[in-house]
Amino acid sequence: MWYIKSTLKVLLKNPIIWILIIILAAIFAAPIYEPLRPAWILDEITREQSKEDYENAKTNYEFALKNQSFAQNLETEKQLFELKKNIYESTSSTEYFENNVMLIQAELYHFQSGRSIASESPYDLQAKLLYCVAMSSLGDAVNYPNSQNYPFIEMGASLFEVRTPLLLIGSAIIVSLLVHFTTDEKKLLGITVVGNTKRLFLQTTTSCIASMLLILAALLPTLLFALVKNGVGVIAYPIVFRRAGEIVSINALECFLGGLLIVLCSAIFITLCTHCIYSAIKHLLTSSLIACAVTTVLVYLPLYPRYFSVRDFNTSLIRFLPMTYFDVRNIVGYLGIWPTLQVLKYVNLKPMAALIVLTVWSFALLLLAVGITVLKQVFAKRRYVQLRQYD
Repeated sequence: MWYIKSTLKVLLKNPIIWILIIILAAIFAAPIYEPLRPAWILDEITREQSKEDYENAKTNYEFALKNQSFAQNLETEKQLFELKKNIYESTSSTEYFENNVMLIQAELYHFQSGRSIASESPYDLQAKLLYCVAMSSLGDAVNYPNSQNYPFIEMGASLFEVRTPLLLIGSAIIVSLLVHFTTDEKKLLGITVVGNTKRLFLQTTTSCIASMLLILAALLPTLLFALVKNGVGVIAYPIVFRRAGEIVSINALECFLGGLLIVLCSAIFITLCTHCIYSAIKHLLTSSLIACAVTTVLVYLPLYPRYFSVRDFNTSLIRFLPMTYFDVRNIVGYLGIWPTLQVLKYVNLKPMAALIVLTVWSFALLLLAVGITVLKQVFAKRRYVQLRQYD
């Protein structure tokens, strides 16, 4: 423990760490000074859209009244007109969502009867229905005007929308570099008496702890602001979206904790990846440059547009690659996501699969780093014996 404590103390004295924390905290505090508007709230924009839908329904109903050839559609047009009128005249968030539930149920009923009266697909309507049913049960307390009014849980679930978590994962590279430079320069008391394999374990453990603390420190100011200003929040706040044709429905707490766990596991993987490279290459500067290049490519590879274009994810190798799970928005969504939005067309990523894949890869990298270190020790001893024999 003395090794880890000493390394962390040295890191805390390094201004680069504090600069990095301040930059990341400022980036993820964007909801405070750049308020986001949630997808469904009862405001002027929503009312304007509801008014437009109501006026269109009124026009269609009046047209059906005047034209006998459309008499068979009269009841349907009347029903739509009344439902959209109720939505437009809603005076509370609960009433607004309850009226939307009735409208969507009517549209789905007509779909099942072989008549399409909605511009959206049945899957989109089902996603909207899930969202509206959940929102109507929560009442007016969750009608947030903007992200400055998000409580703690909802703010946590919204952070993955504001700025990509890849920034947090990428910051683990810098932490690993600082730990590597700190320990290899022997700035810690007693470093020379620690064996290579043990020192590798201590280095990786310290880097993983430091990376996780850095991520939590970067998110903490925004979360504390939300907690102090708006309270804890509502666990059951719904997050509904579509992924690979499947409707995903989770609550805000699941989104927040699931996303945070995936980010932390991803940072641990990146940390171990860099230390694996350090153990393989002796030259400090060369190993650092290669580690930065490799991990940067790994972190930002999923942003390549064609990365997720595979049509059969279940038989594809990308489901076993750790970088597939770095962008958590594709896995847990985020607060304010539109219920009909499809984040990935062909690939269905699961939170548990992400945690398993990242954990397995991290363990494999740790074993690889240990194996490389042990082999280097064996070869060094053999060379030493050979040199003694020549002497």
